[in-house]
Amino acid sequence: MKIAESEWFLSLYRPIFNLHSRWMRFLTSRASKSRLNIEYHQMMVVIVAWNEEKLIRKQIELTRKHLKDEDWQLVIVDNSSKTEKRKLIQQICQEERITYLPVPKWINTLACHRIFFYGFSHGAALNWMFYHYLQFVKPKFFALIDHDCLPGRDYNLTEALGIKDFYGVDRLEDNSWYLWPGFAIYRYNIVEKAKPNFLPIYIDKTYLDAGGANYLQLYQHYNHEELKFAEVQTVRIQKTKGIQSANDIYHSDCIQRIDNAWIHIINGSNYAKLKGKEKMVKKVLEKIEDNKD
Repeated sequence: MKIAESEWFLSLYRPIFNLHSRWMRFLTSRASKSRLNIEYHQMMVVIVAWNEEKLIRKQIELTRKHLKDEDWQLVIVDNSSKTEKRKLIQQICQEERITYLPVPKWINTLACHRIFFYGFSHGAALNWMFYHYLQFVKPKFFALIDHDCLPGRDYNLTEALGIKDFYGVDRLEDNSWYLWPGFAIYRYNIVEKAKPNFLPIYIDKTYLDAGGANYLQLYQHYNHEELKFAEVQTVRIQKTKGIQSANDIYHSDCIQRIDNAWIHIINGSNYAKLKGKEKMVKKVLEKIEDNKD
């Protein structure tokens, strides 16, 4: 079901949407200490996986090659909806000796319904990760990176953050804004005090996608115009036949360059099920290592 844009529908929908958001936050923030071996590292790099093991394998390879922070650890948070994909991703993590955190599948089941979106699943997975893992590790810094956002050049997350409380790709919507949780770097102590909520939310009539509820928890206390964010360039790299709408072009044929070092393959897992996307992802993965256009 697609949400109707009529005002009468939204007036009924927004309270249900936000009630669902609060409910999901409650369910995903009831933490008990993880049984995993928890190691402290200054920078925790959190990758959320979604049904695409090829991207995870490439992400591990390129992150190890290009990340230049002195003390960091990679964590794969598996939010895949398919059991067979979870097994493949877990196997890759075991082979590569990477920390693997499987998000309980009931979270995705409860988060996504016909009138809700995958943004709920992503946000709920991040909430679960934060309250069931990160708050026990308590790193000095942490970064949230999408599985389809890969480094193509050397990059230091700690230096990019600098003395700032947070840094990343911002999403500005009317009078509200938030960091896209596909490329965001934080000081842990600042976020911990804010009691973060990475779920989507409606503020008045404005929809904020995954990570948007943190506007109320954290971002509203900062002046957007005074902050520095990552540089983003969106590029269309192919023209798939039959794709005409701006939204489908964005999700099918576009990538983003972030700080001239990271490549975001938009809709890399093809959750939107768009024609030609698999071919486009393969093309980008073949060329990203050589920094080719």
